Order: sequence, then C-alpha cells, then structure tokens
Amino acid sequence: SGNEAEHYAKDVVMADFESNGDQDVAEKLAKDFQHAGITVSLKDILAEMERLLPVARQQIMGDAKK
Repeated sequence: SGNEAEHYAKDVVMADFESNGDQDVAEKLAKDFQHAGITVSLKDILAEMERLLPVARQQIMGDAKK
C-alpha cells in the first residue's frame, strides 16, 4: 500500500546513514529480499543500484524543474 511503501522508503533512506557508500543500503535490501523469500545476490543489488542511479538523478532533476 502507499503508506507501507512510504514507510519502507524511509527505512531504506535511514539505512543509508549507517555508513558511507551504498553497501549499507544494499545489505538492507538483500536482507529484506531474503526475508521475503526472494533470492538475489548483494552483487546484483549493487549493480542494479549503479545502473539506476542516473535514472534517479534524471527524475529528481526533472522534478526540480517543475
């Protein structure tokens, strides 16, 4: 649901404050996937995060121009 998604997004952002870099966020996501019964490697999560970073930047910049 919308509230659950918003709460989870905030949890992910808070995980980013645990240490420098993306490793902490990727580890949280890997743990959450594991708890949900989804198999995905930490390496794959980090690769996807790297792939999507330019997309996120573009979306943020697009929103800032509105």
